[in-house]
Amino acid sequence: MRWAAIALVACLLAAPAFAQENNAGEYHTGWQCDWNMDSGEIANCRARVRVIDGDTFELDGEEIRLWGIDAPEIDQRCYGWSAGEDARRRLFGFTAAIDRCEPIDTGPDGRTTARCFDMADRDIGSLMVERGYAWEDTRISDGYYARETEIAAMQRDAVSVLDCDPPWEWRGQNPR
Repeated sequence: MRWAAIALVACLLAAPAFAQENNAGEYHTGWQCDWNMDSGEIANCRARVRVIDGDTFELDGEEIRLWGIDAPEIDQRCYGWSAGEDARRRLFGFTAAIDRCEPIDTGPDGRTTARCFDMADRDIGSLMVERGYAWEDTRISDGYYARETEIAAMQRDAVSVLDCDPPWEWRGQNPR
């Protein structure tokens, strides 16, 4: 059991090393491990992740949109701040320690909508909202991330998405 705990800590400490900034569309290897608590063995600790934007990524080729959140579009800027790029970079960092995704639905576009968790069992969508890089999409989540939204509003010491137009409004004003 002691070795299992040491192995887990080693995995958690190593994960941030994979959270290097990359240009949009580049791949990084994130952690996704099978951990045997009895033997302490950790195996299959690599998954191929490509972050598309602040709420969507590919995990081993499957496109996944985080359930219940909406992040700024890649080209969305707020008061000179590249909100969309920063949200993508933040999600890139969080996916470096991805452990699992729990599918919720498949949209008409074929994308899987899921809640995804890191190795510390933290909801990645929750982290994106709490840290001010995404909004809760209450049309879908029905207040699921209300606590995180309140925390983001209290941490207004830096520019956050709360200073921007929500992406659903921005998309209406900036059709592709």
